[in-house]
Amino acid sequence: MNWIKNISSTLFRRRYDVALITDLRFPGGTGSSNATEIDIQHKAGLSTVLFHAPSSQIPSKRGHFSAKIAACLNNGQADLRPNFAKTYAPLTIIRHPTVANTRQFLPSNLKTDRVVVVINHPALRGNGVVDYELSDVIANVKATLGHVPELRGNSPLVEAYCRGPRSQDVVLGDPWPNVFRIPARTTRRHPSRPFVIGRHSRDNSEKWPDTAETIRQAYPDADGISIKILGGASVPARILGSQPPNWDVLEFDPFGLEVFLQSIDVYVYFHHPDWVEAFGRAPCEAMMAGVPTILPRSFEPLFKSAALYCEPHEVLSLVKKLRDDPEFYARRAEAGRAELISRFGADRHIERLIEAGVLRPKTSMPPLGSMRPAG
Repeated sequence: MNWIKNISSTLFRRRYDVALITDLRFPGGTGSSNATEIDIQHKAGLSTVLFHAPSSQIPSKRGHFSAKIAACLNNGQADLRPNFAKTYAPLTIIRHPTVANTRQFLPSNLKTDRVVVVINHPALRGNGVVDYELSDVIANVKATLGHVPELRGNSPLVEAYCRGPRSQDVVLGDPWPNVFRIPARTTRRHPSRPFVIGRHSRDNSEKWPDTAETIRQAYPDADGISIKILGGASVPARILGSQPPNWDVLEFDPFGLEVFLQSIDVYVYFHHPDWVEAFGRAPCEAMMAGVPTILPRSFEPLFKSAALYCEPHEVLSLVKKLRDDPEFYARRAEAGRAELISRFGADRHIERLIEAGVLRPKTSMPPLGSMRPAG
């Protein structure tokens, strides 16, 4: 791969604008968030260096970087450096606290002026498993990088955890929500075709409801309605006993999302009751593309009026209303897209980079390509 050559070719470069420390194997939302921020920084004229720090959440046998991170390296949007290499970057971002559970994998020769730890998952899972302790994360970062890190939650749910009984009086900085490339707007398909409920997610047990009844309610077998799934469906097929006949299941494709979203009419996402969804990148991507989205009420503090919320047994009636009422459908499609683009578009990350001092602001927010590095 080209990015393997990237390591040796950058050994003598020492200064970058932004350093990112994370497990570069993270799939799903974490990997996508990393790749999106790298892309924004590159288009803004900033240089980014990556350091791989294995997370306790990723099995050691999984050896490959995520496809989107590999693409960033192959395209020259970022450099990969070994953790012992002497490097300076004024801003260091650590995404996912579990990569700082130990000092062993943090860069030993990175000098920086400011460290932000993006807390993108609560430490305590719904089943009681503790993935990290914030006090350990803070201590490990300070000992290795020489700074007490700023802790920035990526959603109201994470921020509530950080202010909860396990918080140990930590102080949170401003939110650091995920940001997105703005996808093409979907176009409503011909009404004579089946109305398509879609969802995309990893095919893991925590991403699906745990009972056959709930799965059938959220993804119903009804006249004039079909189900389209990107990412595999072995988990629900096992729970149901077989794959329902009105399901069209596609395997995971990290670069096929926009095509998939163009092929569905409504997005529905319900997950395991013990799973804590810290942000919900997949439903946000659907809403940004103009696909009306139905979610459990746990997402309401984050997405507010952008989505529709209900219990699984109420999904079918909401889907039928969207199908049968074109004006309602159009209002929901536009409301979700407009609200989330304003809150989670690329400009949000540009503002963070300006605030961190690695980009100079203009008198008004210019197009992305006209930003200039501050250094």
